[in-house]
Amino acid sequence: MHFRTLRKTESKIPDRYRKGWPTVAVFRGSHNHAISSAAVLKYRDLGVDSKQRLCELFRQGHSASSALHCLKTDLLIKHGDKYYEVAADGQFVPSLSVACKLFNKEFHGEYGSTSGPEMFSTLENMLKDFNDNLGCRTKFGRIEANYYVTICTPLMARAHKLLRQTSELVMVDAAGGLDKQRHRLYLFVTPTAAGGVPIGAIITNSEQELIFEAALKDLMECFPEESFLVRASLHYF
Repeated sequence: MHFRTLRKTESKIPDRYRKGWPTVAVFRGSHNHAISSAAVLKYRDLGVDSKQRLCELFRQGHSASSALHCLKTDLLIKHGDKYYEVAADGQFVPSLSVACKLFNKEFHGEYGSTSGPEMFSTLENMLKDFNDNLGCRTKFGRIEANYYVTICTPLMARAHKLLRQTSELVMVDAAGGLDKQRHRLYLFVTPTAAGGVPIGAIITNSEQELIFEAALKDLMECFPEESFLVRASLHYF
């Protein structure tokens, strides 16, 4: 569709155009890309099978780029020498921008907003579901503009009950900048013959001592009563 602005006209046809909108829209019926070439296939809408596969990969923890790479690998294994014919078709292999838009749509629909009041409401509902259905023990806390989540999974609780090392030595592995909000992860581990075994975790948006102290108190309440760490005083931290 092309637009042509009319500055002056001597047309005798009344109401040829409105004075407030002196424009004529001319429909050419043409495309902005070639239609007599195989390259036109890349503009096709994403097919149902490829969309479902990408959504499955998103739920497994893949990003848009890694999910697209896995999809291409699956199609390469399936089609072999004819893969390049399939890869040129947008119905089977979308562009990265299409994959990113699908990722954002699915992520927002399942996990809600990544910021603002809606995020806290979604987070509290998810933690409640973890506590009720998955056997986790979690707590969520807020101090002014800062917040934190403490986690003790069933596997972590089992380590508390069976490993005496949890009352002897606990180490903290700290990592930051894990996502767009730059959250910090504090993973509590105890050394064993098999390596470090996780016994708890704290996720927070702040490095302040006040926030970490409050989160640590809540994490201790998440530990099971049979824990060696709760029953005995910790030797080294």
